[in-house]
Amino acid sequence: YCLLLAFADSPFWLYVNLAPCFFALMADSIIIGMVSASVPPGLVGRAMGAYNGVVMLSNVASPPLFAFLFNAYAQIPASRSHPGLPWLVGSAFVAAAVLLLGCRMCLAPRRSGGGGGA
Repeated sequence: YCLLLAFADSPFWLYVNLAPCFFALMADSIIIGMVSASVPPGLVGRAMGAYNGVVMLSNVASPPLFAFLFNAYAQIPASRSHPGLPWLVGSAFVAAAVLLLGCRMCLAPRRSGGGGGA
C-alpha cells in the first residue's frame, strides 16, 4: 500500500489506500499466532517479547524517520507535484521485511505435530 501512495497524484488515492491499511492492521493478530506457533511452548513468552520489542522500536523510530524524509524531500522542487519518495522508502522497508521473513521461514526447521494423550 506504500507503493499506491508513492505514485498517487490526487487525494483520492489516500482514501483508496485505507482498505489495504485496514487489512494490514488485521494481519497483526495473524503474525502473533505465527510467532507463537513457530517456537517451542517454553519459549513463547520470549518470542512474544522479541516481537513486541520490534513493534515498539518501529513505532518509535518510524515517525521521526518519515518526518526527516518528508522534510528533506520538501526542499526539492519536484516534491510539490509528486511527493512519493518517503512512500517508496517505506515500500523498500516492507519488501526487506517480507524477504527476511520469507528467508527465515524457509530456513526454519519444521516442528512435527506431536500427538498428545487423552
